[in-house]
Amino acid sequence: MKIQLSHFSLISPDELLPYWFVSHDFAEELDIEFSKEAATAIKKAIETRGVRVDYEADAVTLRISSNEQVIPTLISLYNLLKWDIAELEQCRTQVTTFKRPRPRKLTVGDVFHVPIAEDLVGLGHVLEIAYKAPTVAIFTSIGCPNEVPPSKISQSKLLTILHIGGSSLYKGEWPIIGNSIPTLDPSAGPGGKNLSVGSTSYGGNGPIVDLLMAYAGKRSWSEGFHDPQYLTKLVIT
Repeated sequence: MKIQLSHFSLISPDELLPYWFVSHDFAEELDIEFSKEAATAIKKAIETRGVRVDYEADAVTLRISSNEQVIPTLISLYNLLKWDIAELEQCRTQVTTFKRPRPRKLTVGDVFHVPIAEDLVGLGHVLEIAYKAPTVAIFTSIGCPNEVPPSKISQSKLLTILHIGGSSLYKGEWPIIGNSIPTLDPSAGPGGKNLSVGSTSYGGNGPIVDLLMAYAGKRSWSEGFHDPQYLTKLVIT
C-alpha cells in the first residue's frame, strides 16, 4: 500500500518488506547541503526507538518497524520541517489498522507460471532459495495456462537461470502450479559457476518477463536488450 502525502509517499510493509518506508530529499527541505547532516537532524528530532534512519547522496530513508510508531514519527518529522500535520491525522486509522500481507510459502521444486500477456504464460522452476530470494529456471514453453502444465518442464528447453529478489512469487502474481525435484544446477549457465547466469542476482524479477516476451515474439530482442553480449551471457538456449 502506498499513501501519497503532500511531500512524499509512505510505503507500507508487504510480503517482503517488513517495515514502513519513507525516502525523500530531506536535505533540500531542511536547506542543508548534505543528506548525512539531514539524517542527523532527523534522528535527533524523532528520538524514537524502532526507527532506522539512513542516507545516500540525494535522499534520507526512514524505516519504521511498527504501525503504532508511524504517525508519532512523522509528526516529529513534520514539526521539524514546519509542515502541517493535519494530513497525518487523516490517515492515522489507515496506518494503525493496517495488516501486513503474509508472503506465499515458497519451496524448492515449486513449478510456476509467469504471465507475459493476456492468456499467455511462461514456465519456471524454483531451484534454490537463499535468504528468501529464489534461484529460478525459466523455460521456452509458452502458451495458454492449460497448455503449460508442470510436466512440460521435462520436455522444455532451458531459457535462462537467474537469482531474483522480486516479490511476484511471494505475492502469488506468478502462480505455483506444482512441485517437482529440481535436476538443474542453480549455478549453471554460460561461463560455468563463476559469475554464471545462476550466480547473477537481480533486486527485482530481473529480465524474465522481457526474455519470455521476446521469445514468444511479442517484442523484438533488440527492445530492452541492445547489447548482444548481454544476451549471450543471459540466454542459455
